[in-house]
Amino acid sequence: MCHDLLVRTRTWAAALAAAVGVVALCGAAVAGWQELSRRDSARERSSSDDAVRAYLNSMTNGDYGAAHALVCTDETGTDRSSFERVERSDPIRTFNIESSTRWSSFVDGHGRTYRVRVTRANGSSLVEIRTQGTTPVCIQYANTMP
Repeated sequence: MCHDLLVRTRTWAAALAAAVGVVALCGAAVAGWQELSRRDSARERSSSDDAVRAYLNSMTNGDYGAAHALVCTDETGTDRSSFERVERSDPIRTFNIESSTRWSSFVDGHGRTYRVRVTRANGSSLVEIRTQGTTPVCIQYANTMP
């Protein structure tokens, strides 16, 4: 009888140790996944920030070709000369990025939306600029200026 009790106790101890091991392994996997997700989000934000700054700097410097090259190819609906004509009519003189948020859509993918204060010859306004993708990041032109 003592022998049966000892065997049962060892069996329960082994089962409990296995369960604790599985829980610890799952916890480590979840923590690893969260860390990878955090790093990916930081990389996406950095890439989007760089793309928006490059776009706005190009617009401010009058380099409309470089700005147009950053626009998502499936989003423009406008050729480079039309793009330049519209932007030259009231050029951006200064800009200030006020905030950004992440967006995600099952259909459209993901990116960031930026609230930017732009100053043009005709005054200052708050606009939204939306990026799409991670590598490479592009600017959704339809969402950039009022």
